[in-house]
Amino acid sequence: MHAQAEEERDEGDRDAELRGHEVVALYTSRQGAGTAFALRPRRGGIVAPVPARVPAKPDVVTPWEKVPSVVLLTRQILKLQSITATRVVESVVVIGEAVAEIKESLPHGEWLRWCAEAVPFSRQTMANYMALARWAEERPREVEKLAHLGPSKLYLLLVLPAAVRRRLTGRKPVPLPDGRQKRIETMTVAELAAVTALEAKALPGRAPMPVGRLVGRMRRSIAGLDASAEALLERTEEVDVDEARALHDALLQVAESLRVSFSLPKSRR
Repeated sequence: MHAQAEEERDEGDRDAELRGHEVVALYTSRQGAGTAFALRPRRGGIVAPVPARVPAKPDVVTPWEKVPSVVLLTRQILKLQSITATRVVESVVVIGEAVAEIKESLPHGEWLRWCAEAVPFSRQTMANYMALARWAEERPREVEKLAHLGPSKLYLLLVLPAAVRRRLTGRKPVPLPDGRQKRIETMTVAELAAVTALEAKALPGRAPMPVGRLVGRMRRSIAGLDASAEALLERTEEVDVDEARALHDALLQVAESLRVSFSLPKSRR
């Protein structure tokens, strides 16, 4: 009897406790496995409100192509870039023509001195300028059509055959080494360099240069060395001895390689 009375008293206490609480749903699992519940104390006989827990919506990323303002600004950027690049190419062609004319009018030694003292360009830069000018003279319509790409991209394209250039500069995207595809207008210079390097490797091997042309090129190189040496000898006090020795040794090495390869007797000088 005593145990039964104790149990009834505990049950009454639980009922009283429950009457002062409200059953609240905490959350429902996304998988639909069930809903968790808990008790919430009543406040003055009125159920206290529970702040609604609105599940956070996942961030929706809108592709930039779908954002009108971004599309408009992108078109403006590319238009300005195209206009600027075209003007630079036109200037480079004019400079290249002038540089080529100066090179033809000066002895080799004076040409080298002019390169070193008269203009703020490296010899490689001036070689690019002259090459672009020759391309514009030989294929003016092609250069005019591609001028919007800018000079750096044109330097990479001019060494390729015309058929390859047409394919790379067409409307279709070009595969990049990393598997992506881009049109040449939106390629970086580095990306285009990677593409043109692969294209150059895929070209059929060129026939070796005729021996007569090789000999002629060697003669011209020697004449250029003579002119450079004369200009250098006029300024011996400015040349470091170690640098002069390195030049001397390099020339002797070339001369010795020729002597041995052609079984020539040693010079008695």
